[in-house]
Amino acid sequence: MLRLRDIMTRTVVTFEPQMTLREAMDILTSRHLSGAPVVSGQKVVGVLSAGDLLGFAATPTSREERPAEPAPDDKWQEPPEWEDDEESESASFFTDMWDDHTEGTDDVIASQGETSTDVMSNHLVEEAMTKNIRWLSPDANVRSAADMMRQFGIHRVLVVSEGRLVGLVSAMDIVKTVADRKLSQTTNIFDSD
Repeated sequence: MLRLRDIMTRTVVTFEPQMTLREAMDILTSRHLSGAPVVSGQKVVGVLSAGDLLGFAATPTSREERPAEPAPDDKWQEPPEWEDDEESESASFFTDMWDDHTEGTDDVIASQGETSTDVMSNHLVEEAMTKNIRWLSPDANVRSAADMMRQFGIHRVLVVSEGRLVGLVSAMDIVKTVADRKLSQTTNIFDSD
């Protein structure tokens, strides 16, 4: 029977809990990975996946304070009366109003519409990671890893020996094993008695 040690990735990319989510995203993107374990010292403390990042980005959190919208007034207020005493005063009114409402537009135009705050740079891996870790020993068979992935809806199983991360088996590792016909089960029709 094929064991995890036979198909696991031994050189595993890991994250630290204090890395920013932006740093983690950059690593996942540059290495074409969908997730990686989070390690503090020698201890695995979680897993950060692309799904975790999407969920974090899509969920409004209490960490992000949003300005309160003004409550509507119960009373209707009449607009102020226009004074037509001097034309220059009304023109200066509109000029002042324009200046007040266009303040900062030069900055927006210069940034070409990009926002100045990067939410993912303001949050850490430990805020978005999954803390429930799924792992098996290097001696576990490949089928047990596939069963675990199916049961828990995950794409990777950590391979841990004596409390240390020694590898990782992803769904892609299992697919490659099946495609290479390395994972087969033989059944003997004739038992020798």
